[in-house]
Amino acid sequence: MKNTSKITALVLMLAVAPAAAETVGSIAAKVNNEPITMADYNKTKNIVLSQYSAIPGFMSQPGNIEKAEAMALEQMIDNILLKQKAKAAKIKIYERELENRISDIRKQFSVAKDGKVLNAQQTEAAFREELRKSGQTMEEFRKEVNNELMVRKLVQDTLRPRIKVPSDSEVRTFFDNVVSYNKTAKFPDGFSREDETMVKAVAAKLKEAVAERVRLRHVYCSFDTGTEAAAKAKAEKAYKELSSGAIDFDAAVEKYSEDRDTLNRFGDMGYIIRGILGDEADKVIFAMPVGGNSKPVKTAHGWHIFRVEEKRAEQKIRYSAVREELSGFLAEKNYREEYSKYLKELRKDAKIDYIGVSKK
Repeated sequence: MKNTSKITALVLMLAVAPAAAETVGSIAAKVNNEPITMADYNKTKNIVLSQYSAIPGFMSQPGNIEKAEAMALEQMIDNILLKQKAKAAKIKIYERELENRISDIRKQFSVAKDGKVLNAQQTEAAFREELRKSGQTMEEFRKEVNNELMVRKLVQDTLRPRIKVPSDSEVRTFFDNVVSYNKTAKFPDGFSREDETMVKAVAAKLKEAVAERVRLRHVYCSFDTGTEAAAKAKAEKAYKELSSGAIDFDAAVEKYSEDRDTLNRFGDMGYIIRGILGDEADKVIFAMPVGGNSKPVKTAHGWHIFRVEEKRAEQKIRYSAVREELSGFLAEKNYREEYSKYLKELRKDAKIDYIGVSKK
């Protein structure tokens, strides 16, 4: 993440390190008299902004940066309240739990930026380097991880009895609503606008799962390796040799294709649904017979010769096939709602002072 060490990003969102020497200018806020330093706030703010910057257009929308910055502070306040509650409840984390969690974090450093798998010694060196960049000692890091585990256990133990298991009737209604949404684009009753992203994701997933699809192979001549004209000429040459019987499709892939990801599979792209390759390609591939080779087709990135290996008609969405997954989505919705209620309960009895950062 931008300007944020990997170590900090891994644990900062769930645990806040003890504040350094207090001065009014160095404190962002206090939670039950426990300070959040401006330094820690800025670290968390950078993490949140980095995450949202990955969303196209988010940072350019008026007010969004300020909202994300405010969210960073509120998250920190919530995390301190959870940590304080976990300590008050005297939640115990055993040494093995702590070591297992730290081991899981270490494993995230086992692959270098270039994709090279590191040995145990190299992994440890990469882990220690990130720890150094974060400005933490190993003891401070262990304390943060311990706090993180305490909070997790607190939340699990507190919310588990509260979370309602969706009934079959509720899941069935959700299924019917999602199917209806895919047909009409009308948002289902009984869901808030906060649930819109979830409903859209479920609807899109179900739609994709049953969509008409073709299994394709291709010979790909990329614009990246030369001019568009050169790519087209190469594709036309490959097609001419294929059409004359001089080479078969396997040989055409080996000789002409520039798609490294599919070369070892003789051009196999897997199953493709409408929209993935664009309208022009869709018009060709969904009209082709199984076993047929297309003439060269232009897409945004190059010229292709497609071969249809299989076709599957659009399927009917069957409730029995997706019931468990939909139940999981509703259970997650119930969890988020109970988690939000729990945080409000903690805030109701807390003393929160905004000092260096104003409340939005």
